[in-house]
Amino acid sequence: MTSVSSNELQFNTVREGKATILFPRTEEVFYNPVQEFNRDLSVAVISTFYEVHVRSRLSRGTKKEETQTCHVKTVSQVETEVTADEPSGSAKSQHQHELTILEALAATGLRSVRYALEIPGVHKIVANDISPEAVDLIKRNVTHNGVDHLVTPSCADASIFMYQHRCSKKPTFNVVDLDPYGSPVQFLDSGIQTVEEGGKVISVLVCLLL
Repeated sequence: MTSVSSNELQFNTVREGKATILFPRTEEVFYNPVQEFNRDLSVAVISTFYEVHVRSRLSRGTKKEETQTCHVKTVSQVETEVTADEPSGSAKSQHQHELTILEALAATGLRSVRYALEIPGVHKIVANDISPEAVDLIKRNVTHNGVDHLVTPSCADASIFMYQHRCSKKPTFNVVDLDPYGSPVQFLDSGIQTVEEGGKVISVLVCLLL
């Protein structure tokens, strides 16, 4: 019989996609169940982007002129060919074709947890929120879903965080997720500047291909 701690009794359990989120009964942190379809769509869009991202990176990394043949290869087939030519165990071969995602306004961390569990090729996700209470909940949900190795919680102002990562000295992101309470307009400039060339900014209202 599984015991339940007093802390867990303070939370409702929300099941969405492959994630199980602990949501406080006092509703101190915002959660919108109506947006489940949007989160499903975001997972699908980023997963498709990953395939395009891998194909693009690998096509630049190989000397074979695959565009001159009618044979269409899967991502795994092309990746196998290219990585075979790279030094084994190198950091480049391990991570250059993987995704780094920023969820700038994470709240419960639901999106980040779903991305970690449902999207292939994820190397790192930063789940950021300005609220310390939200970040505590993100940490709880990340651990609860066993994705500590992929999701890093962050407590910062979203715009400032993104502007700090716009220069070459800071790591940039392949994907920036913006899910604000209201219009995303105030976050678009900083979001666009922190996403890498060829990356993607995703919002509830806006989806920009850069």
